[in-house]
Amino acid sequence: MEQDVKMTPLMQRVKLQTEVLLPLLRHLRAELGEEEANNLVYPVLRRMTKDWIAQIASSESADPIENFRKTSESHLASFEGDVDMNVLRADEEHLEVNVTGCRYADFFRQLGEPELGAILTCEM
Repeated sequence: MEQDVKMTPLMQRVKLQTEVLLPLLRHLRAELGEEEANNLVYPVLRRMTKDWIAQIASSESADPIENFRKTSESHLASFEGDVDMNVLRADEEHLEVNVTGCRYADFFRQLGEPELGAILTCEM
């Protein structure tokens, strides 16, 4: 019997996205070949993630640097429990972290899709 594990909202979002994306991506790979399918899908996912982050970053105030800082702090908090990291530097101009463990990477490695995981989580 599986133990109930509380998932963060971001992990829930990633798993829901994967439930739809992975069968679609695997079907496209079977039809078009892996390289062509990845070249078709991955740029769309990257653009979607960039647009989502840009929307969040621009929604607070007119100052994009301040919005980025707030967004970064929010995202660091949303990784709580999913990503083991040490914040090396967090100030007005820099955000540097050292990631030592990642449940997202573990999840996508188990699926055999580490690159998809990198696009949906790491690049964010």
